[in-house]
Amino acid sequence: MAGSSREVYRRFVAEVAINVTQSEIDSIRRKQVVRSGFRAYRDGRIGVSGSIGSFDEDEQWNRAEEALTSRGVEYPFELSGDNRLSIDSRTAPLLEADFPAAMESLLEDLRRDHPGLVFSNKIGLLETRRSLTNPDSGLYLDHRSDRIDVDIIFREEGSTAIFDGFLIPDRLDKYDPSMAAEEYGSLCRAFANRVPLPAERRLPVVFSRETVSTATRKFSTDLNGVSFASGASLLSGRTGEKIFSKDFTLFQCHDPGRGCGCFFDAEGVVNDGFLYPLIEDGVLRAACTDKRTAAMFGLPLTGSAGGAYDGVPRLVPAALRVGRSTRTLSQLLDGQPGILVMLAEGGEYKPDGALATPVQTAMLHDGTNPIGRLPELRVSSSIFSMFGEEGFRGVSSDSITGLADNPCLVVDMDVEKA
Repeated sequence: MAGSSREVYRRFVAEVAINVTQSEIDSIRRKQVVRSGFRAYRDGRIGVSGSIGSFDEDEQWNRAEEALTSRGVEYPFELSGDNRLSIDSRTAPLLEADFPAAMESLLEDLRRDHPGLVFSNKIGLLETRRSLTNPDSGLYLDHRSDRIDVDIIFREEGSTAIFDGFLIPDRLDKYDPSMAAEEYGSLCRAFANRVPLPAERRLPVVFSRETVSTATRKFSTDLNGVSFASGASLLSGRTGEKIFSKDFTLFQCHDPGRGCGCFFDAEGVVNDGFLYPLIEDGVLRAACTDKRTAAMFGLPLTGSAGGAYDGVPRLVPAALRVGRSTRTLSQLLDGQPGILVMLAEGGEYKPDGALATPVQTAMLHDGTNPIGRLPELRVSSSIFSMFGEEGFRGVSSDSITGLADNPCLVVDMDVEKA
């Protein structure tokens, strides 16, 4: 990259945060934060300066130029450009003025209908905006979004655990008070209804958006471009091979419509349809890369750059999404009860791809509603079985909730009581 160029990377967050203690609102906090990163490029190097809140633009550019001159990091990559795209994916789930009263009403319903449970943590109404502009290269990218984060945990009265479960869904694209009361109420009623574990050893295990990383985290590590190219990945050297089920496709996702956040990465890469297929119809296609990793190892650029707003872009774990099937959750279960994982802490993948994890909280699910709470259990399998022909059932075409787009991953696993 010859010559010089300037780029501004900006992140804005406005939040109304409600803190909940003992099922009651105890405080409401409002904040707005703007973080701006100023990137100066010249002769294959980069210098960065950053500011939170208001700033003197000339001062920031002077600091970026000083950083470039004194300790500039090598960055000999072509800058993203010739792209003007602005996307507003806000759904306006609630007005800020209505938010506290709506959440107090929800908590009142939960207190009244489920006195044996104690609710705590926080609920947030967030609006975010991210932009990346470079007039020299013709880059103008801007994305706006909003959501409600329901980070509410609960425990039974008298329980010694920090928490026994949490409300699903935890991220809402819209808000309907009667629907929220019914869906959260259905979950809490099922939690209070203890049911035995089915006798079958091998059962369909259901992961919602909140818990799907338990099943897919091996892809996050082994499809990291550096690990993949250096031979440290279980999948190294297998590009072009059919390894998984013909029905299994895995995307690196920047699609706001799929809950993947901003549509561009920290280097301004925008993929077609905001998706990059890493595994397609079971065939391994690519690993996640930023510009540096792609150039270093001769890999395709997938647009997986991130990092601090005031730092040099670097490779970070990408949001991954499994391609959806044409079947509903009920159809994927095919008459069998599903094991809906709610809380699974302490498990891990082994280097060979085997997975075993305790499940502290799980529900029996019929494909439409949660039926009851199961005893603590243990699930086990391997990445090649779960996502292979013998274990992969698919991702539901429908959502487990009417309050957000929240499909479920269903895979067959060995299930046993803990």
